[in-house]
Amino acid sequence: MPGVILHKLWLGSIASTDLYFVLLLKQHLACSIRFAKWYTSFRFLALL
Repeated sequence: MPGVILHKLWLGSIASTDLYFVLLLKQHLACSIRFAKWYTSFRFLALL
């Protein structure tokens, strides 16, 4: 069944993409936190 194979390939690609993003986030955790703080303050100011 080609549909099942395609489905497994699709799930595999999603999982590897998720893994890639997790590794990327871990690598850039300090940057992400800094960006999150900046973005939160930016959003807060935008709401005022």
